[in-house]
Amino acid sequence: MFGFGIYLMRLVDYLQEKKYKKCNICNKTIQGKDKLEEHMLKEH
Repeated sequence: MFGFGIYLMRLVDYLQEKKYKKCNICNKTIQGKDKLEEHMLKEH
């Protein structure tokens, strides 16, 4: 049962990782790949 809980926690982390992206230059967390590309073009 403990292993299943760890599996669920890793699954949630994986799904959150896909939802939010970090800018490589300023480390700002941005929601979605499209918004990250827009941020890179405007800010950097």
